[in-house]
Amino acid sequence: PDTDRDGVMALGPVLLEEGNLVLVKVPRGFDAGQLTALGVFLAPVSREALIAPPKDRRPPAAARSPFVDGPPDPIVQKIVDSVLDSSIDAYWVDLTDNLPSGTRYTQSTGCEDASTYCHDEFVALGLDAGYQDWNVNHAPNALGTLEGAFNPDDVYIVGGHLDDLPSSGSAPGADDNGSGSVNVLENARVMSCWGFRNTLKFQLWTGEEEGLLGSRAYANDALARNENILGVINTDMPGWEGDGIPAQENLDVSYNTSSQWLAEHFDAASTTYATGLAVDAFYCPSLTASDHYAFWEKGWDAIIGITDNEGYCGHGGNYPDYHTSADTIANCGDPTFFYSVVR
Repeated sequence: PDTDRDGVMALGPVLLEEGNLVLVKVPRGFDAGQLTALGVFLAPVSREALIAPPKDRRPPAAARSPFVDGPPDPIVQKIVDSVLDSSIDAYWVDLTDNLPSGTRYTQSTGCEDASTYCHDEFVALGLDAGYQDWNVNHAPNALGTLEGAFNPDDVYIVGGHLDDLPSSGSAPGADDNGSGSVNVLENARVMSCWGFRNTLKFQLWTGEEEGLLGSRAYANDALARNENILGVINTDMPGWEGDGIPAQENLDVSYNTSSQWLAEHFDAASTTYATGLAVDAFYCPSLTASDHYAFWEKGWDAIIGITDNEGYCGHGGNYPDYHTSADTIANCGDPTFFYSVVR
């Protein structure tokens, strides 16, 4: 609702309109900042060909998991119950301080410091921690890995983008995307002391606000290494309490055709393990403006969770403070909803 749609469509020939997705052709050398100023989610079209999901690189859609479709597994329940509101709050406060620059803009000292903070937290949790320096002008991705005990080459990723906007001044970025980053850190904390069959990767990407740059860098590298990524859970702006529609706020979870199985498991697990989270999972391949899309482009299964889908695929709701200095923890409202997302 806060996008200057007419201003966007005046920038060049409109090649496609579909719902609130608009494909615009702009001149070579165009300053993408003009789009950001118009209040849009920006997703540049990749120059590389999309890759169809290879069937041998993902579980069959019909496969059902006893961990989410049967009675609660006591070990999984114990992990879920170890999520602490106090830990979520502490991570959230630390990430939104953004000292000394005031912002986690991808090319700022604040984002560099936030990447270091997340990396050091992975180290403290005993994970195999590292950076991906994908561009000297941007803060690096922060990566934490818990190697699988039986299938170390089979990989699941929990991720979110660490960078925020505005690029200067006060930019706490509490919802967008401090909340998604906190989700990654708390997931890493509660899972780090357990063994898992498959490899789990906890990732904080930078450069998202400039067009998924950090996640694309990771996906490109993973494809070159032939990494067997079985599923990606991306959270972006899940910290806002919502607008009260529906009365019990739910998490919008978007999927494409091949990743429907993952969304269904996510939905089922939220109920099986009494997280308190209501999930609305739906087919929405046009939602390309967050980091899950970098993995869709390479043929991997991924889903994105957001409080409200900002108009994509007929799902409304609009967080009014994103990309502003007012994107604070206080303005996200009652954190109870966010706690349930993390669980």
